[in-house]
Amino acid sequence: MGLRELLLVSYSSVADRDRGAKLIHRHPEYFTSLLELACAAEDKRENILAAWILEKYAVEQPECLDSNFTFFLEGALQQKNDS
Repeated sequence: MGLRELLLVSYSSVADRDRGAKLIHRHPEYFTSLLELACAAEDKRENILAAWILEKYAVEQPECLDSNFTFFLEGALQQKNDS
């Protein structure tokens, strides 16, 4: 299952966030796409889910943001979803 497919079948549950973080851990090539979706100015379901998965992954692997920290900080300001 790829990143987009995961986002389409995921909800906001802790289990779904864990599954997403594990997918990124197994397939680090998806990280850039996840980061771009999570930091986009769009308020679509996939962007919000990507932000939640990124949050879970970054807590477990904080070094993933080393080279992307400025982009992440600027992108985090884009997400306006209250949940």
